[in-house]
Amino acid sequence: MLNSRKGFEPGSTGLLSAGRHLQTRAVLWALFLFAFTFASMLASVFGSRWLQLNGNASYLPPILVPVAACWIYALLVRRFEARNAWELHIGSNLLPELALGFLFGGIFITAMWSVLCGLHLYKAHRGLWTQWFSDFVFDSYISAVVEELAFRAVLLRIFARLWGVRTAVLLSSLLFGLAHISHGSWLGVIGIAVNGGITMALLYVITGRLWMSIGMHLGYDFVETSVLGVASNHGLLLSETMSNAPAWLTGGSFGPDAAAPAMILGVMINIWLWHVAFGPRHTPTRVVKVL
Repeated sequence: MLNSRKGFEPGSTGLLSAGRHLQTRAVLWALFLFAFTFASMLASVFGSRWLQLNGNASYLPPILVPVAACWIYALLVRRFEARNAWELHIGSNLLPELALGFLFGGIFITAMWSVLCGLHLYKAHRGLWTQWFSDFVFDSYISAVVEELAFRAVLLRIFARLWGVRTAVLLSSLLFGLAHISHGSWLGVIGIAVNGGITMALLYVITGRLWMSIGMHLGYDFVETSVLGVASNHGLLLSETMSNAPAWLTGGSFGPDAAAPAMILGVMINIWLWHVAFGPRHTPTRVVKVL
């Protein structure tokens, strides 16, 4: 986490070095790191209950565990990949990229929500913004840090080492969508893969660091839940779908992410980001695939 690297690089040393059984080593390494991030998610969400913490102390595990997960991930990468975790480099870019990502994510979900409101598929009224900090921590911060670590720093990066960056972006984004199947329908899986997975993956590829994708994830989730009040009864606004509108137009219980009009907007944004990431003026990686 100490040294900076320019551009996206999956890493090609240690367990990811060229040679015999690279695919086997890489897949097992990805599974181990993904299991670690999953355990970190559980500890973040349920740690306070396990430790029987109450009051303000109950916020300690959900706030500290994601940070600890990043630190441990960096140590594991340094030990077993023989490199510094430049994807988590702490430098002058950290705060600007977090802030820009947060702003981008908030504007992105607000734009999709506005399209649906303009088509009379959504309606909203003023709510009571009473649990914004809890929403920020439990519904936004934990998932932003730990899921970006799991799906971008682990899966996208290691898939890129094996099969190239473009394939890795699409495959890791599909898995990101499938991981959210319990929240809604198959349309929701496609929506979260397009509007969330691909977009955040491309931000990681463009910058070579997780900070902007973490910021986008944080802003997207916080604005959707706590500000716009989608699938929430304590947001600044309370948003509801029009009862007579079909789920494929409104996103149903999943929210704007799964709405067809919103996905069109997401595809347009991703086409632009794809051009930035893979266009002639940007080289996302210098690693050559060696199987």
